[in-house]
Amino acid sequence: MGGSRARRAHTPFAAELERLLLRRGLSWRKFADLAGYTPGWLSKIKHGTPPSVDFARRCDELLEARGTLLALVGSNVPRPAELPAAVAGFVGRRGHLDQLDALLAKLHRPGASRIAVIEGAPGVGKTALALRWAHDVSHRFPDGQLFVDLGGFSHDRFPAAPEDVLEELLLALGSPVDVGPLDLTRRAALLRSMLADREVLLVLDNAADSDQVQPLLPGSGCCFVVVTSRRSLPALAVRTHGERLDVGRLTDAEGEELLREALGKARLDADPSAQKGLTELVRRCGHLPLALRIAAEHLITDPLLSVGDLVRHLDEENNRLDVLALDDQVAVRTVFSWSYRRLADEERRVLRLISTLKCTEITTAAVAVLAAVEYEQAQQLLYSLVCAHMLEHLGGDRYRLHELLGLFAAERVEQEDDRAQLAAATARLEQWSALDRLPTHC
Repeated sequence: MGGSRARRAHTPFAAELERLLLRRGLSWRKFADLAGYTPGWLSKIKHGTPPSVDFARRCDELLEARGTLLALVGSNVPRPAELPAAVAGFVGRRGHLDQLDALLAKLHRPGASRIAVIEGAPGVGKTALALRWAHDVSHRFPDGQLFVDLGGFSHDRFPAAPEDVLEELLLALGSPVDVGPLDLTRRAALLRSMLADREVLLVLDNAADSDQVQPLLPGSGCCFVVVTSRRSLPALAVRTHGERLDVGRLTDAEGEELLREALGKARLDADPSAQKGLTELVRRCGHLPLALRIAAEHLITDPLLSVGDLVRHLDEENNRLDVLALDDQVAVRTVFSWSYRRLADEERRVLRLISTLKCTEITTAAVAVLAAVEYEQAQQLLYSLVCAHMLEHLGGDRYRLHELLGLFAAERVEQEDDRAQLAAATARLEQWSALDRLPTHC
């Protein structure tokens, strides 16, 4: 019976510890009390978490194992390799990759930035960029690579609590102490201590805000951190001297290259409309990598669907977001919705109002009239939407709503807005426009 239980242990260390406990008639819970660890912590060791050297030494002493347990751990420090696979067929972003390379080249210089914050709209390829670069430079971090999805914008959960993320990171690094009883401050301090002399790459994906990220940062000059977020994180950049990379749409050429990589030469050669239609397909997809990959998947799975046919389907604005979907989760509409629901009520209202306009650009004064708010409030609302990457700032006092986001917001208008209030907003803007304050755009 004892041998059977030992075989169920997940590591040689756990199996040997279980054997020694059985020999002395000790349960894991009784041994936790004896050793000064929580039962939950020992349960993690039992089920595969690598033990620290200090823990193994303590067990050796208490069980009089004469170094047996310590030998199973040795002086090896866990070397995590947690990076998910990079996106196949990654193209473009050469300038951003070079910028990240330049930051890494200065890593060991005094005062150099050790944090890169990759920001951009939903579907623009922030995680793909971070993972492509992380895999390219993983050999530069001999002590491992850590990856955490912070869940800042997700369909099925709230943003991860920093204390929970810290526990996950500390376990991956082989924490020498039981993390359970420690509060946020002590966990953050322990992480900094454990990373002080290590060269580790830490990728914090999908951050909700600066406060979520701040406790997770190492203090060592040997580590490098990449953060991705749909929101601008200026406070994080200021506090950490981090470098911000704003990822925008792909160019026509980059979008075409993505499609060619995804579709392959044989598929393109078999489609007479492909050569002329790729640029139009890129434009119908709003130059967004997510939309382009969905479009490519439609062409791959349906050999009878030509590029020209797909472009014509996407020409119908009422149908475009339906076409740019593979299922409920891999869909442009769904990804937009995750960001939309994180906006404040007034921000959502202004976004919907902007989507009702026929003009391609809008100014602060026009938004103030449209939304019936003071000019200063309109400024703040526009700034918030730009920080959320739900609106593009074109420079000066000019703003633009991405065409696919505009279609999404227009759908929300149908679901959420009162027609009488919409008519009143349009009338206000038309009356204001009649005063010749809108010579070329809103």
